[in-house]
Amino acid sequence: TVVPPPPRPNPDLLRRGDPLFFIGSCFSDNVGGRAESSGVGPVLRNPFGVQYNSASIARCLKRVAAGEEYRPEELGRHPETGEAFSLDHHSRYNDVDERRCLERINGDLRRAREFLGGCAQAYVTLGSAFVFDAVGLAGSVATATSPPSDLSPIRAVANCHKLHPRVFERRLQSADEARDDLLSCVSSLRSLNPNVRVSFTVSPVRHWKDGPVENGRSKAHLIAACHAAVDAPGSGGRAAADYFPSYEIVMDELRDYRFYERDMLHPSADACDYVWERLLDAQFERGDVDPVMGRVEAVRRAAVHRPFRPESEKHQAFVMRQLNEADKLEREFPWMDFTEERRCLKNSSRPL
Repeated sequence: TVVPPPPRPNPDLLRRGDPLFFIGSCFSDNVGGRAESSGVGPVLRNPFGVQYNSASIARCLKRVAAGEEYRPEELGRHPETGEAFSLDHHSRYNDVDERRCLERINGDLRRAREFLGGCAQAYVTLGSAFVFDAVGLAGSVATATSPPSDLSPIRAVANCHKLHPRVFERRLQSADEARDDLLSCVSSLRSLNPNVRVSFTVSPVRHWKDGPVENGRSKAHLIAACHAAVDAPGSGGRAAADYFPSYEIVMDELRDYRFYERDMLHPSADACDYVWERLLDAQFERGDVDPVMGRVEAVRRAAVHRPFRPESEKHQAFVMRQLNEADKLEREFPWMDFTEERRCLKNSSRPL
């Protein structure tokens, strides 16, 4: 079975150096990581951390578009760890020092705003239509076993931070609600850059805690929402976005268990590689990006090579060639960074 992605007109194909933005689920992080390591162009991934639902993604992009930084009163204090946290952010931002937490959050918000101003392509990946609404949370979450009643609810948090379940109300988003969130994402992205291309996709990672039936309902709502948003009329007759079938590719093309991790829920590295290749075929000018990606891959492979005789002249010359190539690539393509590869190459030339 082959799932053909919608064809993209040649003028809209992506080329080397086009900045790429990925936001959404961990699957988006995985594919975005492949884009980053390929050297195809500048990449920014999940400036709020991993997010799974359309509402929190839309809310965060709206803040980026408005340049609205977070304030101390918007943070909570975790009752067990004592760390400051944001319900719009992943736990990687948590810190016992509220000031450091805010600095990281707002620093990434500013970087996202700057990046999106020149972004060529944005990918929005949805993971689940099940959301958790926080009831009355604000800065006084120190006793998070029962939410204060005098504060407004927060719709569809990005992360529950392992707070007490009574803090949240779980519900299933309708397809219409998720569609409106996606259209809000497009509006926010194009307010920063009217020319940005937007692609929606649904993560193939199954949320088995919901059970197979509920997971199916959730994915169905997300797929329906994506297509409804794609079909919505855009400004100036331009389509709001397109849809890349990563969910369908994994479900219908990669049906063998070898394409899954040991939990049988998450796509394996091979599956993510396959989806990345299909994305390249569908949306990139391969004749333009392949030569650069080939050069980058050669340096990265060389960096993990383990020689039999690291002290030999032959290996020393090999290392020097790779270091020179890394320098040359960084001069030609300023978004590339081979710091780690240089370290590995230099270490490989030393006797054990």
